[in-house]
Amino acid sequence: MKRFSLFIILLLCLVLSGCNLRVNWVPGREVLISSDNVELTGAEVRILSLAYKTEFESIYSDLLGDSFWDTEVSSEMSYEDYIKEYFVFRECRALIYLEEQARSENLSLSDIEEELISDTAKAVYEKMSADDHAYTRASENDMARLMRHYYIAIREVSRLSPDEASVSDEESRVADFSVIRLSSRADAEAVMERMSQGESFTKLASECTIDRETVYSAAKGELIPELDEAVFSMKDGETSDIIEAAGSFFIIRLNSSYNLLLSLNNKRNIIANRTFGGWSDFYREQEDKVILRRNKLLWEEIRLNTEGDYTDFGFFEALSDFR
Repeated sequence: MKRFSLFIILLLCLVLSGCNLRVNWVPGREVLISSDNVELTGAEVRILSLAYKTEFESIYSDLLGDSFWDTEVSSEMSYEDYIKEYFVFRECRALIYLEEQARSENLSLSDIEEELISDTAKAVYEKMSADDHAYTRASENDMARLMRHYYIAIREVSRLSPDEASVSDEESRVADFSVIRLSSRADAEAVMERMSQGESFTKLASECTIDRETVYSAAKGELIPELDEAVFSMKDGETSDIIEAAGSFFIIRLNSSYNLLLSLNNKRNIIANRTFGGWSDFYREQEDKVILRRNKLLWEEIRLNTEGDYTDFGFFEALSDFR
């Protein structure tokens, strides 16, 4: 089960409303978006733009075809312009706001933190293809600077959040279990009978289930209610009775009531969601105060509707190392 808990998606959900902007074109400068004290260069913004480009193409290309970037969101805005304005630019605005706040508190990073940022940037940069490099025109140092903005932003979100998130082990618990799914109660009863005669659950699952997979992991609330209740009330090694749900018949064996690694990761994700949720209310009260300068020429040069051998170089996933 893939868990996508990126800082970036949470942050974006919070900044979609309007903001007063002072937008100037500053000829001859490679700074693309800036405030009085914080700057994002063209290379940094192009890295972020490419990360969004590949992310959205992976989601929508199969559904809408290669021309989805030309799809009109409104009579005045294409999908490409919408992603640039409401995702890339608003993300940059939030990063700058958070770093301004950090500077006002005289934030400093330790050598260990700086090393983490540098190592993460290097790993991500090395995953980029030749076309990725041509698109961004960015160096490893550019990647490191952008990663540093994010590291500071994530720290500031935690500091500015009004409520401290608290999550219990039970709430974040992830269980491992095996499932035999059958299309009729008669088939399910036949499997239960064979099990009572000594045949192993694993053997019967392999032979009888109508699904390709039999082993799963899930957190509380991720399964349909009937299965969720069964999985999270059983003891390790226990096998359920026949469970009828969603037009099928299930027999479940609980392999482990607490997958330590996945449970810890789930707890971290829940805390992050709550932290960013608390910060969102705070930020909405502040965003109208964000005054930025934007280099119009450099901004208009950034295109998402381009062809090339672009890769998912793991930018968003890497941000989870900073939490």
